[in-house]
Amino acid sequence: MAINYLSVRFHRQFDLTAQNAFSLSPQSIKVIKGLDKPVKLYGFVEAGRSPTAESLYQEFAYESPKSHLSTG
Repeated sequence: MAINYLSVRFHRQFDLTAQNAFSLSPQSIKVIKGLDKPVKLYGFVEAGRSPTAESLYQEFAYESPKSHLSTG
């Protein structure tokens, strides 16, 4: 029960791939954390949705509350 509580309160992801294929680069993290103003992320993908792109947007949002996906 305590593990469930902590996992909800303190979200953390781990990329266990050898080359961190599913992680933002240190440079990207530095840029997103250094934002002065909010930024909307737009993605144009075939078929209208991309789980890969959505995952990337979530990574940016995790690093900074100033970034979010635009829905329209």
